[in-house]
Amino acid sequence: MIKNAIGSVFANYKIQTISDDEFIKYKVNVHNKIVDLLNPNIKVEKGTYIKGNISSKDNMLKMRLISPRISIKDNQLVNVNLRIDNKNPLYNTFFKVDSINTSFYKVKNFRTLNTTINDTLYLKSKFEGGDKYKDAYNLSFYYTMDEMQNFIFGLQNSSLTYKDIPWQISPNKNLNKIFYNTDNDSLSIQDAGIYHQSEQLSASGFSTAKNLDYNVSIDSLDLGHITPNFPEFQFDGLLNGKLNLKQIGNDILPTAQLHINHFKVNDEVLGDLVLKINTLKGNNAFVDMKVVKDKLQVLKANGFVDMNKKSPFINGSILLQEFPTDILQNIFKDMFSNIRGNMTGNVQVKGNADNLSYDGKLYLNGFGLKVDVLNVDYQFDNRTVLYLHDQTFELKKAVFKDVMTKTKGEISGIIKHRNFDKWYLDLDFDTDNLLVLDTPVNPDEPFYGKAFVGGKTRIHGYTN
Repeated sequence: MIKNAIGSVFANYKIQTISDDEFIKYKVNVHNKIVDLLNPNIKVEKGTYIKGNISSKDNMLKMRLISPRISIKDNQLVNVNLRIDNKNPLYNTFFKVDSINTSFYKVKNFRTLNTTINDTLYLKSKFEGGDKYKDAYNLSFYYTMDEMQNFIFGLQNSSLTYKDIPWQISPNKNLNKIFYNTDNDSLSIQDAGIYHQSEQLSASGFSTAKNLDYNVSIDSLDLGHITPNFPEFQFDGLLNGKLNLKQIGNDILPTAQLHINHFKVNDEVLGDLVLKINTLKGNNAFVDMKVVKDKLQVLKANGFVDMNKKSPFINGSILLQEFPTDILQNIFKDMFSNIRGNMTGNVQVKGNADNLSYDGKLYLNGFGLKVDVLNVDYQFDNRTVLYLHDQTFELKKAVFKDVMTKTKGEISGIIKHRNFDKWYLDLDFDTDNLLVLDTPVNPDEPFYGKAFVGGKTRIHGYTN
């Protein structure tokens, strides 16, 4: 009886023969002790209950689930309301959640309803997402079976707004379909696509229990429209290319050829970027990337990526020629401003992706920066050498001067970091006369005014 009632919500369910005089009416208060026995990762708040009734006479099912909060590991669902009524002419299922908080995305006003017409189940979902809930989703799906008993999942005319850009998913006769065959556990995607004006992203391919082969085609895609909002970096440029992901047995074999015209980082045009990925045998990939601006190759990076480990192991090199340093401004924005100049040199990169080691030497030209808390702006001599080893930057008797008074100094020491976080300084300064403070009078500040120093000084400790 229960199987028939629940199954009648879904398309193509075959009713099982039972007597027509069975009936259940129930209300269950759900407590964490019960849920913990089923799945210790799920927690429910007090006031969670399930109630409804089931009848075999007409395979009627009515159910309602109410919960103030459901937690699944670190994910939170607030004010959950699920209604199922397989005899309702407007909808069979209605699912409502006021807010969904995950570690990577936030959602509010989530609403989904479905109804079954003939042999097809239709679903419609609406919700807002993102840090400020500016992303809007209006999605329509359908689910049915074909004559070969393949499950078919498809997208009807749908829309979404991400980073204030409206995207469309349009139904064409043979587009936006996903086939699933239960006999051989295979999944097939047929030209699923999403577009905004001339921008288009499409995917097709298949997977089985042991193998997969998926292709992604990218046409005239604005990089700024699809990249997440990183706090330190903003990316822009026109992206074209193809991606392919294969798996044969235990071997994962990704390949890619991408081109970004007018590649920008933090409003700085770096040039045209070309990225190629070729997979070697045994889950090892060779990555080759270059950025060219005005016929000058400002960046060349290549190396091997071993994907056999939990954290991919990288062994490669980066070659820079007159690479602009001002794109680093956002990384150091809490300490410095007006970062300028360029750098040339070679850096070897090695280690697990979550804990890389950097070794090499960079020559700084036209390099300068302003120390905001001191209100002084320093310019370094051309061809100042910045040494890199492990996760440490080192300067050896680097000469610099104050831009306003032309007073000079010399700096030696190290700047350590942990994956470009938790910065530690150990720097020695040597000068006969150097402007080190130039701030307006402010009694609320611990120090202010104009100060020159002479002699040797050491600064060490964490920056925060």
